[in-house]
Amino acid sequence: MLQRVGGDHRHRLVRVVALAEFERFNVRIRRSIAVAVLACFLQGCGSNEADSAAVDATPAQSSAAVRSTGDGAVPATLRSTIATTLKIDESRVVPAATFAKDLGADELSMVELVMAYERVFSIDIPDADADRFKNVQDVIDYLRKHSVLR
Repeated sequence: MLQRVGGDHRHRLVRVVALAEFERFNVRIRRSIAVAVLACFLQGCGSNEADSAAVDATPAQSSAAVRSTGDGAVPATLRSTIATTLKIDESRVVPAATFAKDLGADELSMVELVMAYERVFSIDIPDADADRFKNVQDVIDYLRKHSVLR
């Protein structure tokens, strides 16, 4: 087909064909990214067995695990959620621990933590509230205020 088209028109046709191929490739890439983001959202990006176990717990098991000890300790479910999400030892999760400095959480980790809290505690946390979480005690106070922790 290109051999029948003369000089300048042939060059334009080659550019049009190349542009069309690029657009098809671009659309495929966008679709792949959209599918990956959707899959990540639906599967709980970075979720693990500990998160699944907490979500699958019966209400009796869940409420027992969420009860606060009242002695300033971090409730077991919250401690486990933070430690698992940040991939740190549970002993580092204490009420005074700051997420950034003490636990090594960056902005992405904070988003993952909020998603884990929402999944484990069946609560919706607005971004404005999540931005106030500077240390573990802030999360404990928030969950108590919203009657998730006692």
